[in-house]
This record gives sequence, C-alpha cells and structure tokens, in this order.
Amino acid sequence: MVRHVFDHPLPEPVDNDVRIAYYEKSKRALARLQTGEVTFEDIREDIKPQPWHEWYNQWDAPYLEVQTRDTVAYITRAFNSIDQIAENYSDSQMNQGICYIINNGCSDYIFSLIDASVPENQRIAAVYSFYSIYKKLYDKKCQSDLGHLDEERNPLNRTCYMWFDVLPYIWKIRYP
Repeated sequence: MVRHVFDHPLPEPVDNDVRIAYYEKSKRALARLQTGEVTFEDIREDIKPQPWHEWYNQWDAPYLEVQTRDTVAYITRAFNSIDQIAENYSDSQMNQGICYIINNGCSDYIFSLIDASVPENQRIAAVYSFYSIYKKLYDKKCQSDLGHLDEERNPLNRTCYMWFDVLPYIWKIRYP
C-alpha cells in the first residue's frame, strides 16, 4: 500500500497564471452546469484534469479498495514508520502521499479512523500515529516558520501547515 500512496510521478510545474486561467474557465463551466444550461458532457473538456494536477486528481487515477480495518492498520503502521518510508521518496512525493491519505478531497481513507466497525483502540492508535508524522518527519524537514503556502518552502510544509484544516473529522462527527 505504501507504493500505491507515495510511488507516483509529481505534477509538472506550471505558472500561476495558467492555473488561475484554468480555474476561472472551470468555474464558469460549472456555473453553467448548475443552471442546467449545459450537460456534464458539454463541459467535460473545460474541467478535465491537467498534467499539473496531482495523480489522484486524474480521472483514471487508481484507487486501492481496502477493508476499513486494514486501512486503519495501514495508516498506523505507515505513520509510525514514516521516517523509514521517507528514505525512499522525495519530500514532494511524501507531501503528495500524505495529502492523499489525510485529505478526503483526495481519498476516503481517513474516514476509516472514525468508522465504528473498527475497534476503538485501533482507531485511537491510528490517531496517536499522527504524532510520529510531526516528530519523525515534519520536525526534521520542515522550516520552523511555515510561512504562507504560496511561498517557496519545503513541499512538506504544505501538509504540515494544513494537517488539521483538511482532516474531516469534526464535520463528519457533527454532520454524519
């Protein structure tokens, strides 16, 4: 499972003006879709993933079907041994893979930690493994001042900075 998460190509670098133009065009297309003016097929080309989108945002991205209990065990094991995993991947790949695990906009893996079908002690162990990410990875590789996300920083600063913003727990618990 580690390879599935971290072993992917990095997106191509692209100028911020290109990104803005794409998002503006996509926003206009989606607004037309919401009004019923067009169908999804009509705007599909306007919103298609770009080469500079991460692998998990591509329409043909592989998604690994794993049992919830196994996902919890995988997250716990991966986060507790994150320093060993990081030896084999670049900081950018690590950032991309961690984002894929914790951000429900990328995958649903993180929801396994609040699934009542998994024993509570296993889910708690997974949450405790978050500490390992900070101690064994972010503490060693991130700048002490995270700065704004637009500034040139170590790519790991992004998931470190956004960790508790992207974790969907509070919303899933409050609004199931």
